[in-house]
Amino acid sequence: MADEKLVVVFGATGAQGGSVARTLLEDGTFRVRVVTRDPGQKAAKKLRLQGAEVVQGDQDDEASMELALTGAHAAFIVTNYWENCSQEQEVKQGKLLANVAKRLGLHYVIYSGLENIKKLTAGRLAAGHFDGKGEVEQYFRDIGVPMTSVRLSCYFENLLSYFLPQKAPDGKSYLLNTEVLACAHVQVIGWCKHQLQTLEMCASTPLPPPQACPWVMCPWTAYL
Repeated sequence: MADEKLVVVFGATGAQGGSVARTLLEDGTFRVRVVTRDPGQKAAKKLRLQGAEVVQGDQDDEASMELALTGAHAAFIVTNYWENCSQEQEVKQGKLLANVAKRLGLHYVIYSGLENIKKLTAGRLAAGHFDGKGEVEQYFRDIGVPMTSVRLSCYFENLLSYFLPQKAPDGKSYLLNTEVLACAHVQVIGWCKHQLQTLEMCASTPLPPPQACPWVMCPWTAYL
């Protein structure tokens, strides 16, 4: 175990990081450290039983992020705009993590990002939950951290929580949120578990150029 490279996974008690952590643990190539604000929660305890190292950390706290990333070969980083609906805070967290990754010399970062709508449309449109992640993507590149951006679609899993279908007044059918129907029309819904399941990190191959991928339906075994 001592000579196995360490991958640090953020968001491991949620949909994205959880899928990455479980896949890495099942693969067994790397040691896995997961970061959570509450190591005592059920999901964190389950990951510990599966073989992950669980550490406490807060993305607003630089000292805890440095401890979490110390010794890491690579990291999967996800920030959560929806926790506070604050683009400013998400950008601050992302840049903090980028700076720590740079300082500690991580070989690779996979960042759960999105397009910067405001930049792409020259300011005509804006979407806080996109634009902040887009700004962080660019910051990773600007400071020279080897990074691949994974841009995920809306998850089908959201139909079990945020977009749960509601029973219609007739009591015989269910109504689906029109936002979800709009996503389905342009085919941008996917299973988070399946999209990230192939995000396995392999350190034995040459590092390819950092890139931004709008879909994650491809093997990642050559990326680290």
